[in-house]
Amino acid sequence: MPNPLRPRTRWLALAAAAVVVILVLAWWWPRALPVDAVTVGRGDVASSVVDLGETRVREPYVITAPVAGRLRRVTLDVGDSVAEGAVLAWIDPASSTPLDARTRASLEAALRQARSTRDRAGAHAQIAADEAERTARLWAQRLVSEQTHRAAQLMRREAEAERDAADAGVARIEAELAESQAGGSAAVAVLSPIEGRVLARHAESAKPVLVGEALMDVGRPDTLEVVAEFLSQDAALMREGAPAWIEGWGGAAVPARVRRIAPSGRLKVSALGVEERRVDVWLDPTEPMPGAGHGFQVEARIEIARGEGVLRVPVESLVRDGEGWRAWRIDAGRVTAVPVTVGLIDGRWREVRSGLAEGDVIVAAPSRQLVDGLRVAIRASADD
Repeated sequence: MPNPLRPRTRWLALAAAAVVVILVLAWWWPRALPVDAVTVGRGDVASSVVDLGETRVREPYVITAPVAGRLRRVTLDVGDSVAEGAVLAWIDPASSTPLDARTRASLEAALRQARSTRDRAGAHAQIAADEAERTARLWAQRLVSEQTHRAAQLMRREAEAERDAADAGVARIEAELAESQAGGSAAVAVLSPIEGRVLARHAESAKPVLVGEALMDVGRPDTLEVVAEFLSQDAALMREGAPAWIEGWGGAAVPARVRRIAPSGRLKVSALGVEERRVDVWLDPTEPMPGAGHGFQVEARIEIARGEGVLRVPVESLVRDGEGWRAWRIDAGRVTAVPVTVGLIDGRWREVRSGLAEGDVIVAAPSRQLVDGLRVAIRASADD
């Protein structure tokens, strides 16, 4: 008599075997790789270059010895404030031999010419000052442009500088004549040409000095500019008036503008011993830099190109593909390697000129595990 339990046992065994096979296949079946994703969109990409520079007082004055003699000990320290016309140092002129008639006549003629030059420079300075005041009043009423106002102020400063130089020329010749008459006994006062602060002191102790020897630097620390040295190939991409930022000086980034790019470069050896061609670039901060002074080291970042409303992706979403680049596009849960052509780059974004379209979803940070057709699971999606 057949056993009715035998077929049932056989079916149970087959079912158990099928469950085991399904579990094994589920275990070994490749799982979807979790990835972060980003959507390709449009926006601005600004490409810039960065290099080191230093702050400088915009119009420093190097104070030099007007006569040869013995410098008395300088009492001013770096950072001391000085008023215009204040005595910076005293020089006891060296003893000199009496002048012969020919030399004295030549000096007296030079003195007359210097005084005439001083009178003309003074007249020009007065005219420039009147024009600057008139332009300032018109600018306050918005009747002239800011550029006209600044040009008038610059002409006034230039005229005052010419007048000061003419005064110095007269004082030098008068000192030479007085020295020959008095035997070099009268001390000569070295005066400050501006109101400002002592930036540097080249002499401190009493010592002999020659005519024209530097004694100290005087300037106004509140009128700072930045001079940065860029590689010549980077400077060739810049333009005057380009936006810039001053960073790494000890405070927040300060916006600035490129005022001037040197028309010539110079050879400089880097810290690694590499010869480089460097070009000076001047920047004007558009905001104050509290705490910064003359000769501070900074980083200058200058914008060299800008793309507005361009197709862009995060920099980290692109990987090298030989000489070009590629991105991993996600379609229906699987990835595909897409060659792309790139353009501008900044610290966060890179322009895509071909290969992707707006709205495409790509892997945000591709890994070496990715291959064409691999199943992926989006872990997070971020818009640009």
